Amino acid sequence: MRALFPDIALDLDRALDAHGHADASAAFDAWIDARADAVIPGAGFAQVEDVESAERFQQAFAAARRAAAWFGGAAESGTGAPGSDPVGARSAASAPRGLAVPEPEAFSEAGVDFARLARAMAADPSLVPVPAPHGLGADAWRAAYRAAASAYVRGAASETGAAEVGPAVGEPGIAAGPLALPEGPGGSPLVLASEAERGFAQLDAVPVSGGRAAAVVSMGWEASAGSGAAPRTIPGIDAGSGSAERRRPRWTLRLVPAGQRPQTLGLGFAHGEHVSLPEMLMLQLMNLASGEELVDSESFTWLAGPVADGRMAARHVYDAGERVIRITCREVGSQGPHMGTRPPVG
Repeated sequence: MRALFPDIALDLDRALDAHGHADASAAFDAWIDARADAVIPGAGFAQVEDVESAERFQQAFAAARRAAAWFGGAAESGTGAPGSDPVGARSAASAPRGLAVPEPEAFSEAGVDFARLARAMAADPSLVPVPAPHGLGADAWRAAYRAAASAYVRGAASETGAAEVGPAVGEPGIAAGPLALPEGPGGSPLVLASEAERGFAQLDAVPVSGGRAAAVVSMGWEASAGSGAAPRTIPGIDAGSGSAERRRPRWTLRLVPAGQRPQTLGLGFAHGEHVSLPEMLMLQLMNLASGEELVDSESFTWLAGPVADGRMAARHVYDAGERVIRITCREVGSQGPHMGTRPPVG
């Protein structure tokens, strides 16, 4: 319904948010949006004339919604393995505690040109639309990755007819999924080097390309605002503060080259535009949610935002042996045959 009447939906959202009644409509709004996606798939991408590109947008947003449910542990209510819900309707309707992914219309209002992105996608099949939340903090990402690993274990167990396996029962990692499920309440398959931990605020910032910040939509958590909250567009500045659980994330939408290896290898940090850390982490969660292989199993991808007073830069790698995502740092002048860039399009 929102896809059919975006102006009316936006007016309603603003009125509800202004008077503190967003929660009253959140559950129903999430359900009606999920049903609209199922009945009229792709309606939110009216600007995209190419059918194949519209389908790729739809698939990416469905994967992002499923991945967003892992923030806050909402994926624990799922019954199937990752990728078993390709439309994403069930996940959107049954994930009240996860992040609310902004709708396509909100990104369009913020300045995202879907028609231009579609043309880029048609020219390069490796490009994937990645809605990414910035400003959540390291703890939120670690928890999401632990929830994703846990969801895979439970889903694999339920599909094979075995007893359900979660973080509190059975042996961690009993189903050898793409991500390990570490022991202990604080364990996570997302591992940050000390330099990345200290510089996370820089890595977590809204990306800047050509001296200009990416278009931003500020969207709250399902628990506090739900899909019915009024999206706020802001020019790349902080959308709020507070604990990681209540911080209002700043969502961007750019195309990320999603091949197994970066498009160009052998480059140093100074040699190109780079994907942001949240974009890379969200891409991997989307891959997991869609049943796709995790990328960078034999390569490193430079990440935007130098750390340590500009002396070092972060890079992403999927350690397939340990089944963890590692964010390590190297000097900005470092080069190597396995290090490269994934220049985003936005």
